[in-house]
Amino acid sequence: MKERCAEMRLTKKEEFGEDRDVYVQCKRGEFCPIHTHDYFELEFLTLGKAVHHLNAEQYEIGKGSVLFLTPADCHWVDFDGEAILWNISFTERAISEKTLKRVYDVSQYHRTVDDETLQKLEESAALLKKETETTGFVQPLLEYVLSLILPEGQPEQITPVKNALYFAQTRFRDDPTLAQAAELACLSPVYFGHLFKKTYGASFSEYINRQKTECAKTLLSGGLSVSQTCFESGFNSLSNFLKVFKAATGVSPKEYQKRNCDKQ
Repeated sequence: MKERCAEMRLTKKEEFGEDRDVYVQCKRGEFCPIHTHDYFELEFLTLGKAVHHLNAEQYEIGKGSVLFLTPADCHWVDFDGEAILWNISFTERAISEKTLKRVYDVSQYHRTVDDETLQKLEESAALLKKETETTGFVQPLLEYVLSLILPEGQPEQITPVKNALYFAQTRFRDDPTLAQAAELACLSPVYFGHLFKKTYGASFSEYINRQKTECAKTLLSGGLSVSQTCFESGFNSLSNFLKVFKAATGVSPKEYQKRNCDKQ
């Protein structure tokens, strides 16, 4: 397995600044090490081939491949020769509430578009790049781009409880508390905890540990050490990580990594 560098947590502040909520790049593809980010990311290839490793899955991608990534995702990309791709990064504040509800429904999103849609995406991304530099009509352009690739259909209503769940899904590395989630759900911590377990079959803390464990599996498969994986996936101590991981998977992190490395 190719050696990986340490996982990076890319932040909006560092990548495109405090004053921007949208950042657009057209760049040549090169090996992209394993990383996560605290913003949404839309990428599409106009030239070349690659293997995209997304969470526990991997995909062969090429011209016309579209990738949509949320703050919950962990990924890396191996490019095969020359490649060109567009990258559109944005935060929740960059889109309307209606579009945000559609975005919230997206999970593990991978698709290939036809040449006509790819051309529309490329032309719109180029225009969006200019608009972000002149603070022009950014939101309608971004929402048009998203309309080209997001699944059709009416999204479910985002209730306060679902909003709290989304918070847990995307911010689990920051060790969110039951009290924080309850505040988002506009409920008392005690009642929210009861409702959460009844709705999702696990306590809030169990759900957070489940998210951390799934993230840890990806990081271990990506070649990170056990100690790096522990803290990058959001566990606050190595002993707690070893205990939770083995309880969830039946094996130690080291054994899990060995088994997965042997398969590659």
